[in-house]
Amino acid sequence: MHEYWPSTPYVSLLLCATLFTAWFGGQGPGLLALGLSVTAFYFLFLPPLSADASSLPRLLCFGLAGLLVTMLASTQWRTTQSLRRAKDELSAKVDALRRSENYLAAAQRLSHTGCFDWRVATDEVFWSEETFHIFEYEPMAKLNLEHYLRRIHPEDLALVRQMIENARKGNDFDFDHRLLLPDDQVKHVHIMGHAEMNEAGELEFVGAVMDVTEQNRTQDALHQAQANYAHITRLTTMGEFAVSIAHEVNQPLTAVVNNANACLTLLPAGGPAVTEVRDALAEIIDDAERAGTVIARVRQLARKAPAERKLVDLREVIVEVVALARYESATRQVTIQTGMPAGLPPVLGDRVQLEQVLLNLVVNGLDAMAEVPAARRFLLIRARYDTQEDRPAVTIDVQDTGAGFAPGQLERIFEAFYTTKPQGLGMGLAISRSIIEAHGGRLWAETNAGPGATFSFCLPAAGEARS
Repeated sequence: MHEYWPSTPYVSLLLCATLFTAWFGGQGPGLLALGLSVTAFYFLFLPPLSADASSLPRLLCFGLAGLLVTMLASTQWRTTQSLRRAKDELSAKVDALRRSENYLAAAQRLSHTGCFDWRVATDEVFWSEETFHIFEYEPMAKLNLEHYLRRIHPEDLALVRQMIENARKGNDFDFDHRLLLPDDQVKHVHIMGHAEMNEAGELEFVGAVMDVTEQNRTQDALHQAQANYAHITRLTTMGEFAVSIAHEVNQPLTAVVNNANACLTLLPAGGPAVTEVRDALAEIIDDAERAGTVIARVRQLARKAPAERKLVDLREVIVEVVALARYESATRQVTIQTGMPAGLPPVLGDRVQLEQVLLNLVVNGLDAMAEVPAARRFLLIRARYDTQEDRPAVTIDVQDTGAGFAPGQLERIFEAFYTTKPQGLGMGLAISRSIIEAHGGRLWAETNAGPGATFSFCLPAAGEARS
């Protein structure tokens, strides 16, 4: 064999060259190297231009060996390249996943929102880092529902257990409750969970927990600010009606004094005029009660107290406001007409706040007619049956015959601090709208077909109509 293959060392070198070329370069470069190697083998190790058939086996064997080496090496090269690409892709995905986890963790920290997974069958619970932070637990590998229940405020524990039992039936949940932490700190959290079946066919919930403690404090502060503004608006309105109030109180007080003087005159006149004295005393009582009613009405509107939710007859609200505005309307030579059909259902709300809204609309109507000739000054206050979202409701309209709205005013009149009055605060209509919306209703304004404008507010009915 040594004599037959005197070129063995050189052939090995050529095969190695083909192998390494295919290994590092792939199939294309490997086949090129194989072609060059076969050509070199033919010219270097076979007789020149030999056509001897005995030389063909050597050339064929070398070519097949080189082809096999090339195929094996190129296959290895492709495998290596594929593994390298897979590694790079996996590394990129791991980096992206790590970045996503970092972004998610940062977003949860910033929004005070954590996520959780609850497996109902075993009561195993899995929390994100922010969820541990909200409940003030150190991160732990094994967690169950009992760890969650330990942090529930005792006053909310019954509610939470009820929600858990309802969730075990496969119902989603969305509710608020409080946490009582070891340092006696109280947190308010909002819990949301969505039910789904896992691969094992078991019920589990994926959800989020949000720390809303600070939000509740912004919201409480906002409500307090709105209440303060509403109180200021009431006091401002009462200031505008100071003359009217003084007149309303002065009339019965004057009558009380006159009747008392009459009694004094009747008593020493030789014989007691019992009937006349009794009548005078009755009038004194009536007038005193009238003055007391006016004072009570003023104190009610001026007081600062939490909102109440009671059944309110809007017809009575209209009567009270018209009585309060009676002298002012007479002074401004405005005729107030009312329309209050029987059978209107009551609404659920705060009587003082609703009187404040109506009084503000009446004041605006009186102001709007300041430049209108006296013969045309009419203010119509009308209550009517209505519907809101296909449910029974009551609407009150306050229609004036004033100047109406200038271009662009109708879109802005409910904005805070926007006013058309020289001495106005620009808060009356904004506060009125917030009060009506807090009662589940809506307040709006329209331009009349004739002169003036109409302000209306609609409130949902609270129950059966009453006559």
